[in-house]
Amino acid sequence: MPKGVVEVGAPTGVLPVNGCKNRYYFRVMRSTCLGKVNWWTGEGQTNAYKETDMDSSTAPSKRLGARARTPLARGFLTIHSAPSALTRHVEWAVQNLLGKSMTLDWQPQPLLAGMHRATCEWRDEEGIGAQLASALRGWHYLRFEIREESESESTLYRFTPNLGIHRANFDGAGLVLVDENQITRALELPEEEMREALASAVGSAWDLELEQFRQVELDGISESEAI
Repeated sequence: MPKGVVEVGAPTGVLPVNGCKNRYYFRVMRSTCLGKVNWWTGEGQTNAYKETDMDSSTAPSKRLGARARTPLARGFLTIHSAPSALTRHVEWAVQNLLGKSMTLDWQPQPLLAGMHRATCEWRDEEGIGAQLASALRGWHYLRFEIREESESESTLYRFTPNLGIHRANFDGAGLVLVDENQITRALELPEEEMREALASAVGSAWDLELEQFRQVELDGISESEAI
């Protein structure tokens, strides 16, 4: 394991990486993916951002107009489960932020009867991921993940009905970044509570609940590549 990287729950040896005082690294031990794109490696990413393939409501440089210099970010949304009655409402919320030409290809969710899943990706102004997470968390019965990458930071949002919303920053290797204040507060706790605080900071409970849904997406990618 690289120096300065500790597994979740390690009681000792929490170290800053490369002398950085405000960032600490914790390895996410599970693989994750969104749609046809591997979150951490970018493998399978499609070139979906050519303006010739978009209308004026979707192409970032056209839709942003005078704000064209606003920092752009690449984003990925996976809706792991949504009730049939909500699919259209969810799509409206996505289109409200990403343009009317952004459609979701809903597929049955084999893990839950009556539920559907969908994915999409975009390139737009930074902060769209946070706005999407805020809009979608209002529907209690959804499970979703949003990843947004920009030059300044990369952010992951996860939501489940049981756990609510979780936000975390991560680096290019997929390591969740935990700030110094969180580390300091955790180290002041008894060992068992410290483990729980660190696990909460990296979103371990969200990983556990969403892992089976991620596997469905991975299986779908494997099947499509085999055709």
